[in-house]
This record gives sequence, structure tokens and C-alpha cells, in this order.
Amino acid sequence: AADSPVRKQAEDAERWRVVFWDKVVVRAAASLTAPILGTRNSGDIVLVAHRLGDWVQLHEAEGFSRPAFLLVNGACKGLGTLLEPVSGTGGGVDTGSAVATAPRFGAQALDLHSGAQAPSRRGAFSTRA
Repeated sequence: AADSPVRKQAEDAERWRVVFWDKVVVRAAASLTAPILGTRNSGDIVLVAHRLGDWVQLHEAEGFSRPAFLLVNGACKGLGTLLEPVSGTGGGVDTGSAVATAPRFGAQALDLHSGAQAPSRRGAFSTRA
């Protein structure tokens, strides 16, 4: 059986990895206020059609029925790097600066959905002495 056009196109898509410690939000447009379509989790590999500044548009093989976008760099929200391209054909990833600077557990986290500060996680580091 022949491969579908979407599957063939997916072979040519760029592969990016979620490097942020938590999930990242998939949005209907390259905007923090666009409707939320879903999420991707830390470590997930996503297929990218192309990059638009600090955003990537997901490839149609990702399964969304409309254009879908992920923020690459969450610096505007105090979050650091969220995604980075997978290097080479071996599926490895350059873990240089992006993973080292990606925020980890802290006393306060920013909610990418609304931009508001989320409550502290249980077991996270406390800011109290």
C-alpha cells in the first residue's frame, strides 16, 4: 500500500523536542491569547512545518484539524526555552544551553494558559526560611 500524502510529508518535517520540565500549550495561532488546542509533555518529539519567530507551526501529521502552534522560547513569561530542534538524523538533541537553562521546579510557576502565577507545587522548594 502506498504511503498517504500526509505521512510522506511528515518524513520531511522538522523534529523538535519539548525541553521544558512541564507541559507546553498548543495554540490555534502564534499568540499567547489564542485558544488552547492541546498540550505536549516534556520529552515529546513534535513534527514542525515551519518556524515563525518565537513560535513553530505544527505539521498536519500532529493530528490537529486546524493550524496549531507551540511557543519555542517562553522568556516573555519568565520560562526560558520550551522547545529545541532535534539535531541530525540520529534523533539526538543538542542539550547545551537550552536544557541547562530551562526552568525546573520552583516556589512559583507561571501559568502559560493565563499568564498568572500558579500556586506553589507540593514538595517544591520553599521561599520561606
